[in-house]
Amino acid sequence: MFRKLAIGFLATILTPQIAAAAPVTTGYGTITQIGGGWIGAFLSVQLSIPIVNPDGCTYAGTYMTDPTMGGSQLFNSILLSAYMGGKQVSLVIDGCMDGFPKIIAVYSH
Repeated sequence: MFRKLAIGFLATILTPQIAAAAPVTTGYGTITQIGGGWIGAFLSVQLSIPIVNPDGCTYAGTYMTDPTMGGSQLFNSILLSAYMGGKQVSLVIDGCMDGFPKIIAVYSH
């Protein structure tokens, strides 16, 4: 009995605990730069407001969509429409995509 408890206790304290940041929503800002491509259907954007980087991604300054994520085509359409129309957007950021803060939702007004 003691041996099982000891093994369970050791497994618990020796297992790395990863604390992920919660998703964060940016304020509304205009898109100052938009780009895409190279090796996938990635879309990168920069906003006119200070960067939000809850996960400490390497390349803070530009946000990136993940083409493998459901909804990425919708995000890309909203972002491109907002850019072309001069509308403001707000992004929900969670995690990193190739070192950039990853967009998981987009709002426009």
